[in-house]
Amino acid sequence: MLTHQLDRLAQKSRTSRDFTFNTLRLALRAVIACFPVYRSYIATGELHDDDRRNIQLAVRRATIRNPLISRRVFQFLRGMLLLETPAAFSNTDQAEQRRFCRQVSASDCSGHCQGIEDTAFYIYNRLISLNEVGGNPARFGETPESLHATFRERQTKWPFALSSLSTHDTSAAKTYVPG
Repeated sequence: MLTHQLDRLAQKSRTSRDFTFNTLRLALRAVIACFPVYRSYIATGELHDDDRRNIQLAVRRATIRNPLISRRVFQFLRGMLLLETPAAFSNTDQAEQRRFCRQVSASDCSGHCQGIEDTAFYIYNRLISLNEVGGNPARFGETPESLHATFRERQTKWPFALSSLSTHDTSAAKTYVPG
């Protein structure tokens, strides 16, 4: 979906309309994979300094790691994500660009998480139990007494809250069979 949007944006400018769909897809995947933080917040068309730095870093890393993809493609994608509007863009095109940026912003976190969880946490079996929503990988396990005390406290303070021993993260990990 994101590549289709990016391709439509590329077709609107004579400097980018020769980029192929597959090249745009590879570049977009590379940039998302190189994002240095969990999530960017490009929402209203305003770009914060942190987001600007993170986008520039992700594009720079992706460009270095993918030398077979033209730098022009990465420059175009960088411009789209930094909300730099080509002269040929109409107001409608600019709105489409902002939508694209919002959706990339919502997608970069899933790429970041899957890249870590599905590699390091699922493959290194000792960490499967630490791959839990809200968990702390620095803390390895609890005694049964400590767990029961925690649940008693939660029951007192939040009687209708969920006290789960497992979520989708560790449930999915249990089904992973290496090589």
